[in-house]
Amino acid sequence: MGFIAVFVSAINDPEIISHSNKLRMVTGFIPRSLLKTPFDTLFVLGTIACSLLILKNVCSAAITYAYSRFSANMDALFGEMLMKNYLCHEYEWHVGRHSADLVTAGTWRKYILPAWYMAILALNDIVLVTMLGVTLLYAVPIISVVTIAVFGLMAVGTYSLLRPKIDREAKAIARFEQRINKSTTDITQGIKEILIASKQHYFFNNYQKDVLASANAQARNLVLARTPSWAFESVGFLLLCGTVIASLALNEHIPPSVLSGKLALLGVIAWRILPAFNRIVNNLSSLRDHLPKADGVINAIFNMPDRHYPNEAATPLPLEREIRIENLNFQYNEATQLALADINMTIPSGSTVGLVGRSGSGKSTLADIIIGLLSQTSGTITIDGQNLSPENKENWIASIGYVGQSPFFTDGSILENVAFGLDESMVDREKLLNCCHMAALDTLIDQLPGGIDRPLGERAEKLSGGQRQRV
Repeated sequence: MGFIAVFVSAINDPEIISHSNKLRMVTGFIPRSLLKTPFDTLFVLGTIACSLLILKNVCSAAITYAYSRFSANMDALFGEMLMKNYLCHEYEWHVGRHSADLVTAGTWRKYILPAWYMAILALNDIVLVTMLGVTLLYAVPIISVVTIAVFGLMAVGTYSLLRPKIDREAKAIARFEQRINKSTTDITQGIKEILIASKQHYFFNNYQKDVLASANAQARNLVLARTPSWAFESVGFLLLCGTVIASLALNEHIPPSVLSGKLALLGVIAWRILPAFNRIVNNLSSLRDHLPKADGVINAIFNMPDRHYPNEAATPLPLEREIRIENLNFQYNEATQLALADINMTIPSGSTVGLVGRSGSGKSTLADIIIGLLSQTSGTITIDGQNLSPENKENWIASIGYVGQSPFFTDGSILENVAFGLDESMVDREKLLNCCHMAALDTLIDQLPGGIDRPLGERAEKLSGGQRQRV
C-alpha cells in the first residue's frame, strides 16, 4: 500500500523522493545510483510496487492451496470420526436415535472448518485494519482518528445489534434442516405405507412447512449478514468524499504532489480498509451462523464411546450344551418400567424355541439380549456354563445367524447381500451358490438377468417378503 502511494507521488513530482523525509524513509534501502533520473525513479518504484503485488498474490495463492488441502483432510477426518462414533455405540443407543441424525451430522461436518477459518480471517482483517490505521495516523493523523473512530464504533455497534438476531435465525435453520432430513427419511422408508394409506398430502405438507420455514429463515439471515456491508459502503464513501474535499479546501498551500500522494495513500487504504471492516463483521456474522451446526458435530465427536469395533472377525464362541437364563431383568434407558422381569429359561443346543406373547411383551427384546445386542440390567446368561459378558460378547455374536422381521439390504447384488460385509474379491462364489441352494434361492437366481450379480435395488423392494428373508 505504501509503495503504491509513493509511486503515485513520484508520477506527479519525481523530485519529491529526495525532498521528503518520510518518503526517504520508505525508499532508503534503494541504492541512490538507481534513482539518478526521474525516469529511473519511476521505473524502480513501479517495478518494486509490481513485484510486491505479485508476491502478495503468490502468497495468497499458496495460503489458499494450503488451506484447501487442510480443509479437505480435516473434513474427511471429521467424517471418519462421526462414522466411527456411530458404529461404536451400543445397539440400545441406536434404538433411541433417528437414522436421519447421522445424515444431518455428516452434512454439518462441512461447517466446522469454515467456522474456524472465518474466525482466522476476522483476526487477520483486524490485524490488517490495525496496520493500515497506524499508516493513516502517520500520514494524516486528524483524518485517521475520525475515520477509525467512526468505523470502529460502526463495527462494534452493528455486530452487537445483529449478533442475537443471527444466533436466533441460525438455530432455527439448523432445527428446520434436521426436521427436513427426518421427513425425507420417513417418506423414503415408508413410501409403501404412505401410498396404501393415501397420506401423501400429510407428509408433503409437513415437509413443505419445514422447507418454507427454513427458506424464510435463510433469507432473513442473508439480509442480516449483508447489512454491515451496505452500511460500511455508504458511510465509507461519504467519509472519503468529505476527506478529499476537506483536504483540498484546507491545504491550498501544500504542493499538489504532496497532496496527491496523501490522497492516493488515503484512497488505497480506504480501498483496503472498507472491505476489511466489511469482512470482519461478515465473518463474525457467518461464524455465528455456522456455530450451531458445528457445535452439534463436535458434541457428537466428543461423546464417542470408549469401546471400539473389532478390526478383525472375532473367534466364534461355540454352543455345545445349552443357553441358560437366570433371573434376567431389563430396562431401557430413560424408561420408568422394566421391559423384562425375572426371566428364567434354558435352551438346549440343537432345539427350536418359539417365544409367544402379546405385542409389546418383550419377545424381540429378549431375542436381542440372547444374541448379545442388548445387555441385561440384572441377572445372568451363560453359554455352556460361561457367563456372557462384555469380554466375550463379540465372540458370541460371531456364532449367531440372524434373520430379522424386516431384513436389511444394501443397494447391491445377491452376492453382496449374502456375503454381507465381505469384499467381493474375498467371496468364494461356489460356496455362496451352495448357500443359496440351501436357502431355496435357485429359482430366483435363474429368473434374474445376471444371476447373483444382478443389483436388487434399494431395500430389494422387488423381492417378496419370503425371498428377502431367504437371501
